[in-house]
Amino acid sequence: MAAIRYYLALTSVLLLCSVALLTKLAPHCGEIGMDCSKTASTHCCGELSCHMRDNTHGTCKKCLPSGARCMNPAQCCTNSCRIKCK
Repeated sequence: MAAIRYYLALTSVLLLCSVALLTKLAPHCGEIGMDCSKTASTHCCGELSCHMRDNTHGTCKKCLPSGARCMNPAQCCTNSCRIKCK
């Protein structure tokens, strides 16, 4: 009986630690105005784009302004992209 209690207690602790670790490691996304970078750990939510201020820091925006680096036209406020928003 004591072995079963020990097993259940140990299993519960391991389960709680696993959930805490997975919650901490789960990718989160930034809303409009929040800081971002173009990495999996700090990306923008949904259709938002990360407007980079420098090589490592940016801000989540609904669309990118003219002159911002872009990957496709949908990211730009003008819907025109050729390496940078037109």
